[in-house]
Amino acid sequence: MRFYVGTYSVPGSPGIALCEMKDGRMTQLANTEALRNPTYVILDRARQHLFAVGLDREANGVAACFAVDDKQFELLATAPTGEGNACHLALDQVERTLYTANYPKGNLAVFSVDAGGAAMERIQLISHQGSGAHPTRQERPHVHHCAFRPGTDELFVCDLGIDRIVTYTADPTNGKVTQKSMIPAPGGTGPRHLVFRDANSFYLAGELNSTVLAYALEKGEWVLKQVLSTLPEGDYPDSTTAAIRLSGNKLYVSNRGADNLAAFDVDQAGVLTPAGHIPCHGQSPRDFVVTDFGFLCANQISGTVTVVAPDGTLLGTLAVPGAVCICPM
Repeated sequence: MRFYVGTYSVPGSPGIALCEMKDGRMTQLANTEALRNPTYVILDRARQHLFAVGLDREANGVAACFAVDDKQFELLATAPTGEGNACHLALDQVERTLYTANYPKGNLAVFSVDAGGAAMERIQLISHQGSGAHPTRQERPHVHHCAFRPGTDELFVCDLGIDRIVTYTADPTNGKVTQKSMIPAPGGTGPRHLVFRDANSFYLAGELNSTVLAYALEKGEWVLKQVLSTLPEGDYPDSTTAAIRLSGNKLYVSNRGADNLAAFDVDQAGVLTPAGHIPCHGQSPRDFVVTDFGFLCANQISGTVTVVAPDGTLLGTLAVPGAVCICPM
């Protein structure tokens, strides 16, 4: 299995690293330092282009496209995000438009992408307005995640700073978006990332209060159905959630501070039931992916990628300073 790791630019960090796990052992095969702080990376469906957000050498926020082949990275194009480091990105269904979530100033950037990825142009920049209950983390909007509702042209955008999921409709001809609605979260939640169960339900990770929230579409309105803690018993005042993943009838949310994955059973109606916690064997699991053999966890502060079995057994560790995201091939 091969996978990409994005990193914060700390001493020893590889930028974007291509890694491999084979016969129970992980190794780094190649890397590129073309971007500083490449905090999120995604592949196109053909696995020929890797899209990333980060900083250029002048510390300007950029979205970038790389051609990837075996162990090669070729930087094809970059375009300014309109501010500092973005933290998430998504492609539309036909992969001709890229969307980035820009955390510092709370805006959403839209980019046109040519068919070969050799040219990108920012065509829209939308700034959110407002604030939230938390005195230091919600002083202004902080856009953190963007994802399309399955089978639709609706883009859901998590804003940690204003406790809202802002929905947009994307124009199929040019990718530009117009605001459709706002879905509220309880005050102080800090919406970070979401994952869709299907077109009519999704789960949200609340960063600031370490919760997972279940929403369902009822009579044309999004209704909050459940709010559950992601933390184990004990005192974890500084813990925050990070990534959220759905795999079959299991939902997982990573806890930075408690340093584990909260597991939930998902029944046929989409109702969540707590199902324990799985240690990540690293400090501050910012991202993870679910695999056939368990989990790959990107542990930012300890600077490691760990392989963890479903029962919590540590199967392997690879040093990747500043590891913040994982993208499987």
